[in-house]
Amino acid sequence: MSVGEPRGAAAFKPGHVSVHKHLGIPKAQQRTVHGVTHRRLAEIVPTIDIGLVPLARTQFNECKSYLKGLEDAACGIPCVATPTGPYRGFVRDGVDGLLASTADEWTQALELLVT
Repeated sequence: MSVGEPRGAAAFKPGHVSVHKHLGIPKAQQRTVHGVTHRRLAEIVPTIDIGLVPLARTQFNECKSYLKGLEDAACGIPCVATPTGPYRGFVRDGVDGLLASTADEWTQALELLVT
């Protein structure tokens, strides 16, 4: 499942490939949930197989907490995260999650966790 997968016009931008399609996830196993309220978060997070935390490398994100990764970890879900300061301190790369900076690293991390 992916949360917040682009939809509508955003899903059809040139060059956009969904995570499902890119990794060859069978249609029957695909599930996308678009924006949810915090009240539904506890219901949805445990159904996720891999937590994704792609963050732009900005000063703001370097100071942002690792709450998303913590929510995933509380449910036993490994995450793949951009190695911002908080995530470098939280994720033990290759142990309880993976850190990825480039598109190739993201692809490798996801393929590792999917296969």
